[in-house]
Amino acid sequence: MRFSALTVAAGPGGQPLAGREHVTLLIPEYFPFSRPGAEVRHDRFAGLPYVLAGRQICLYHSDSDWNPADGMFGVIARLAAWYRRAAAGRLVEAGQPLHPPVAYPVFDADCVVIRADLPREFEPSSAVMVRRYQGRVDVVEWLRPAALDIDNPAALDRLRSRLEDVARAHEAPAFLGAVKILHDPLSFEFPDSFPDLLSALSVQRVSGEDLLEQLAHVWVANELAAVRTDEPAPLHVLLGTPMRGVAGSAARRDTHLEVWQLDPAEAVIPGILTLDNARDPDLPPWLPAARRQARAWLRTASLAWAFVEEARPQIVTRRDSGRPAQWLLGKTVLVLGCGAIGARIAEHCVRAGVRRLVVADRDLVGPGVLVRQPYEDVDIGLPKARQLAERLSEIRPSGVEVVAELGDVRSVMLGSDTSRPEADLIVDATANRGVSARIEWLRRTQQGRWPPILTVGVGHACQRAVGALALRHASGAGADILHSFADQAVRDEALRDAAEDFFAEAGPEGIFQPEIGCSEPTFTGSDPEVAAAAGQVFAWGLCVLNDHAAHRPVSQKSLFLARLPGDPRRAAHVYLEWPNDVGVDDERSGYQVRIRPQAMAEMRAEALRTALRFPRRWETGGVLLGYFDDACRVAWATAAESPPPDSERGEGAFWHGTEGVARSIARHRQASGGLVRFIGMWHTHPGMPTRASLTDDQAMRNLLLPLPTSQVPRRAVQLILGGEGEKWDYWLQGVGQPDVSFRLYRRSQVLAADVPGAREG
Repeated sequence: MRFSALTVAAGPGGQPLAGREHVTLLIPEYFPFSRPGAEVRHDRFAGLPYVLAGRQICLYHSDSDWNPADGMFGVIARLAAWYRRAAAGRLVEAGQPLHPPVAYPVFDADCVVIRADLPREFEPSSAVMVRRYQGRVDVVEWLRPAALDIDNPAALDRLRSRLEDVARAHEAPAFLGAVKILHDPLSFEFPDSFPDLLSALSVQRVSGEDLLEQLAHVWVANELAAVRTDEPAPLHVLLGTPMRGVAGSAARRDTHLEVWQLDPAEAVIPGILTLDNARDPDLPPWLPAARRQARAWLRTASLAWAFVEEARPQIVTRRDSGRPAQWLLGKTVLVLGCGAIGARIAEHCVRAGVRRLVVADRDLVGPGVLVRQPYEDVDIGLPKARQLAERLSEIRPSGVEVVAELGDVRSVMLGSDTSRPEADLIVDATANRGVSARIEWLRRTQQGRWPPILTVGVGHACQRAVGALALRHASGAGADILHSFADQAVRDEALRDAAEDFFAEAGPEGIFQPEIGCSEPTFTGSDPEVAAAAGQVFAWGLCVLNDHAAHRPVSQKSLFLARLPGDPRRAAHVYLEWPNDVGVDDERSGYQVRIRPQAMAEMRAEALRTALRFPRRWETGGVLLGYFDDACRVAWATAAESPPPDSERGEGAFWHGTEGVARSIARHRQASGGLVRFIGMWHTHPGMPTRASLTDDQAMRNLLLPLPTSQVPRRAVQLILGGEGEKWDYWLQGVGQPDVSFRLYRRSQVLAADVPGAREG
């Protein structure tokens, strides 16, 4: 088609247009489902942005830039817009990222992955490269010019030692590539022949002789120091130009890198042309002829550009940039359990950029787990942790350390002779109550703060997934949060489905046998369901961690419930959070009582009512309800009842009545599905220390003494709330916390104390 330039306004730096511009539209066979292009028959546009091979106009930057619905009219409009911008000098608008220059790679060239950032403090003359795979090399380090002092034996020894270290670290051959950094931009298209390259370099005052001498030095250094196979190797030349950045920005442009690859026969040519003492009669007789051939090659040689993949953080924006997963970058994560959920979370961690990952599991890969776990047939019969670690190590071979711990995590990671895990995050994906209880116990008894702990799991049919996150200062971890969730779920109709799924024992219809033998049935669920569950709960946990790191308000204890794929009658996602409990230890028994905020509020309300009606020193009290966890050695006080009507308050004394107590306990038990029960008693010492008196002690002992017609608990909690001075008064007004003392009484101890000569057990 012909395009008239009469209506196109020219601008400063714009491309002059002819009165009529001839352009050929390149319409693909499957138009409009494939994007079109355009081509001109002259070279006037060569060097302009988005002009390829001097004549092809790149109308669309990518397939996603082309909308098939625009049709031919859209193509014409885009072409007209391109000509207007070219004439006005606005092919690249201010604020738009600069398109890097183009070099056309040859089919059989290497793929070069540039991983190391270019140094700001010096200009490298060579790069350390490794070849882990056939057809690909990675740039992992940059060297100063002094590193190529091959005439200095000490410098050569240092270079050889460095390359040996790199080869060991990457478990791959290590060698050098030449580097030439230019200070001015080249054209939009890099030269495709050596004479054109020398011409472009001469404009920047870079002589061809200096370039050849540099290449010869790198080639000789490789011959003397490289760690690689005996096969002839190519020479890679990295050419850098300041052509990356944002159009119109005053900031210094970043360096764009392309790689020219010389095959093994071509790699020796710079050395042949720059050998010293060319007139020495002892030089090989073939050298003059070889030099003539080399010069002839230089006059016509084509440049074999390699395929370059940039991975430099200084110019590449990660595809997860700005997302919560960035919290994992550079962190250390411990994943307990390498099953359906844990293995996927471990992979998420590696892809997000963790520095170190530890995966722990005791099981072997069985044929049944291939349905939904990321293992292969060849892994059957081998340890899950080891096979997972090997696979994940291949995702980022030089960027992450993946460690496999084999065995029961309760011994290898959480044993009595192991220290607190050194990690930034612990993920408990074992779905094992014993593991979560062990973590709860260790977290309470070991010195120092534990890292955040994310406990994850799914329901019986993988229709629901749950994640419980405890931050560093949380009063409890996974077992604690799931206790709170269970208590709330059985009381809330909106969470009834979750209560039945997670906290009810599976009936006979829920039992299945995945494999012959003692294989755990765990849950039924497919691969896409498991992948969705793992992704949702982990993404939520990372959101909370990211918010916490950014000092946004988050709860120390929170939980996320996902319904898969969703229930139209219920919310797809449920977010719950709880404030920290008040925790008090009993050194005699080794137990801790954790008072839920609701229970503490109920006790304060009763204490305040008593203070308003009676003298300041009068005591009050009531029944404590909650549940015990003997594995964690924790008693949770979830509710505190006010005293029944037949109780008596007094100064320095309180007598608890019995009227309606049994009915109240039964009501709590029924409402909680049997979870919440009587756990003990509480009373106050207003304005006084919380030390138990002989009367307090005897009252608890009497509570546990069996009578012929009574059923008594086998243990009971005694809580005393008090505080000297203004501390008590402040708490009554809702400021701060009172002093709290806790003691656990056991019936066996009470009975033993009544036997002469017996000792408390």
